[in-house]
Amino acid sequence: MAKLPMSLQGQRWTQQTARTIFPLLVELARNRRTITYSDLDTEIQRRGWGHHVMYTGYGHPAGAVGNAIHEIEERWGESIPPINALIVNKSSGLPGHGIDWYIEKYVDAQHRDKMTPENRKSVIRNWLHEDIFRYGHRWYDVLRAMGLEPLEENLTENGEEIQPSRSGWSDEPESEFHRKLADYVASHPSVVGLPPTVGVGVREYTFPSADRADVMFDDGAQAVAVEIKSRISNEADLERGIYQCIKYRALTIAQQQAARRIPNGKAVLVVEEPLSESLDELAKLLRVQVFVHRL
Repeated sequence: MAKLPMSLQGQRWTQQTARTIFPLLVELARNRRTITYSDLDTEIQRRGWGHHVMYTGYGHPAGAVGNAIHEIEERWGESIPPINALIVNKSSGLPGHGIDWYIEKYVDAQHRDKMTPENRKSVIRNWLHEDIFRYGHRWYDVLRAMGLEPLEENLTENGEEIQPSRSGWSDEPESEFHRKLADYVASHPSVVGLPPTVGVGVREYTFPSADRADVMFDDGAQAVAVEIKSRISNEADLERGIYQCIKYRALTIAQQQAARRIPNGKAVLVVEEPLSESLDELAKLLRVQVFVHRL
C-alpha cells in the first residue's frame, strides 16, 4: 500500500519541492545523469513547477529526499541508494557533504582515514552514483511505494555526442617499440604522474577477467593501469587504446571494491606521439588521461 514518507508530508516549500523533484531524480537515475543545483532550479522553472530559488536552498529538499529513502528502507528492510546524491555542485560535480555518512556503507573503517577530497570523489562517482544508476527500474517501485507518479515528460539531451568510428580496428603486436616503451614506463612511474614511491609496475598484469594491462602500478593506496601504444600504432589502434582504458579503469575499480578499498583506480594511455585532434577530443570526452613520452 502506497504511503507518503513523513519527511515528504506537509505544505512547506521543502516538502513540496522534494515531492516535485523526486520523479525527476528517478528519470535522471534511469538515464545515468546528474544535475547541478542551478540546473535543477532552471528545470523547475522551465516545467512550471515553481519560482526561482537560490541554489543553496535546494540542500533542504535534497535532504528530505534522502530521509524519505531511509523511511522506505526501513519499511522494506533493504538498502536503497541515496538518489539525492544526483544533485551536485557545478564546480566539483559532487553532492554536498550531507551524503557523507553513506560512504561508511562502502569503505572499511581502516580506509576511511585516507578519505582525501580526491578519494571522496572516487567513492561517490565510481560507487555511490553507480549504485543509483544500477537500481534501474526499481526506482519506479519506490515511487509507487510513496504514492508518487513517474515523470511524464522525457528528459531532453543537450549537445552533440561524438560517435567514434567502429571500422578499421587493429591490434599492435608486441613489437620491439611497444616492449621497450612498456618496460620503460613500468620502471619509471613518473611518466604517468606517479611518485617513485609506488615502485616498479607489473608488466602484462592479468585481471580476474583474463584481460591484460600492459603495466599496473598498485601500492595499496592507489592503482593505475597503463595501456601502451608505440610510435607504430595507427589511428584505429590508438582509438582502440582509448577504449581499452575504459575497460581497465572499470576492472581496476571493481577489484578495489571487491577488496573494500577506496575505488580510486585509474587507467591511462601512454603514446609516443600526440593524438590527432579527433582522438584527443574522444579521450577528453571519455575522461582518459593521455601521456606522451617518446623513447
